Amino acid sequence: MPNTIKRGNVGTTPFGDYITKRGAVSTAQVFFPNAMIGLTAAGWADKMDDAAVKTFDGVLASASTEVLAGGANGDVLLDVNQPRFITVAIAAAAPGDVGRRVYAVDDQTVAFAPGAFGNFVGRVAAVLSATAVVVEAHYFQAGGGGNSALLVLAGDGAVPVKAGTVLLTKGTAAALTLAAPAAGADDGKVLELVSTTAAAHVVTCAGVGFNAKGATGTATFGAARGNSFRVVAYQGNWYADGGPNGVTIA
Repeated sequence: MPNTIKRGNVGTTPFGDYITKRGAVSTAQVFFPNAMIGLTAAGWADKMDDAAVKTFDGVLASASTEVLAGGANGDVLLDVNQPRFITVAIAAAAPGDVGRRVYAVDDQTVAFAPGAFGNFVGRVAAVLSATAVVVEAHYFQAGGGGNSALLVLAGDGAVPVKAGTVLLTKGTAAALTLAAPAAGADDGKVLELVSTTAAAHVVTCAGVGFNAKGATGTATFGAARGNSFRVVAYQGNWYADGGPNGVTIA
């Protein structure tokens, strides 16, 4: 098809001045100006913190906005700005921390440690003081980043449904659970689990198992460092993405 010979109608957004409307989660709360906003696995805007898997989406550009109890997801719309750099609080930073990854602690604080869910915000671009850093947001970095940050699990418990790499560091066999991904919302997420210890960890996926088994399934690690497996989410199931390395999926 030949190119048109008329004025184009493609919309543009100036660099560094991107504001979009996001539907807020139905949880009763108040969103404050310039606080960080994260998207839930279902795509609703929430406070960016370490309470669940979320993808950093920017900061609130509007005035304080209250969500009242009893509503539904999306009833309240938030104006979210996506600046390239944000200045945010941190517990302890030094000049040599430029370039390090930071993760959300709450909607106004970041940390170098990934926390429970490893919600990646960006990389330190400048250190203003021991308690304040300038962060370049993940969505402006080459290759993006989203929520694909590294997460370390040192004990038993749940593996978050997220994209990225999870290191299993418990010295003895860890008992882990992995929930089924949400059909649609989680489609395409690639999760890799790697053991850093010579322990026979077991990951249990209740209900659906792996590779659309239709029943509870397990991934059992051989007792060797570097054993790993990778799965991709699609329509409510985890599918093996390539051959497991020293891991038996049943």
